[in-house]
Amino acid sequence: MSKVKVEDIVVNDKYTYPAASKKKLPRERLYKETTSVRTREIVIDEKLSSGDKVKMISSDLESLDKRYQDLRRELLFIKLMSNACSDYPQLLKDLSVFENYLKKFSNDLMLVSKYFQAFRIKYDENNNTLSEIIEEVYRLFDFSSGLVEDIKGIKKKYFNEFKVSTIALIKDKSLSEIEDLMIRVDSELAKYKTLEEASDYITYNSGKLIIDVVNGIVKAKKTVKKDISYYFFLQTSDIISFELPEWIELFVRINYVRSKDSIVFSNTLLNLYRELETKYAIMIIASEKHEKRINR
Repeated sequence: MSKVKVEDIVVNDKYTYPAASKKKLPRERLYKETTSVRTREIVIDEKLSSGDKVKMISSDLESLDKRYQDLRRELLFIKLMSNACSDYPQLLKDLSVFENYLKKFSNDLMLVSKYFQAFRIKYDENNNTLSEIIEEVYRLFDFSSGLVEDIKGIKKKYFNEFKVSTIALIKDKSLSEIEDLMIRVDSELAKYKTLEEASDYITYNSGKLIIDVVNGIVKAKKTVKKDISYYFFLQTSDIISFELPEWIELFVRINYVRSKDSIVFSNTLLNLYRELETKYAIMIIASEKHEKRINR
């Protein structure tokens, strides 16, 4: 977790972990740290039958997996935007600490989930293993709720709020797609001395790429429903410079068309689009950095 929560972390030295065996949940492999005492998010009624408890645990583990996916998404987004941060080195340190805790959460969740899946196939109502699993589910909720607070703290500390157009960069992307965009952005930025130099170059040297992508989409669109005009995307065929508001409007229109029609991108068009998207992301990141500098 980030340094925001370090003071709240205590080592549970008094907790007794049972010896490892094939018949018991390997709790000695789980984390031995817990965040500060907080209101328990979920409570599994002791009066429920074992079968009902198993159903609730299954649902809770799904919720925990979704929480991990959401936390991972937030982490990748902040990494993507890290070049917009004025204190880039410290941000990376805080993200590294957070990511280590997030990996620990993921590993523990996987361990408990796998053991639970094996346990639910055949269980004994008098077996205390079910109670042990419930306790670990409670612990996972507590641990991950601390991570939720931490990533919010990191975002507020270094960025505060992002613009709608910035958040839209990853709106419909999977985790792997966000990672891919992040890699492409880093690779492109490596060609320039600064983020500002990159955005300036992109502003005045992207005309051909923009036109090629739009023409490619118009051509691909002809195979789906009715045709669409080049001028739906662009007002002119002669682009000298392309400022951020124009980039935003272009991608709003592209995303609209892609969401409405099943357009098949050829490999050539897909590569051109990925290049264009990378440059657009850099323009967005540069805009966030400029805005943060003004508002400091």
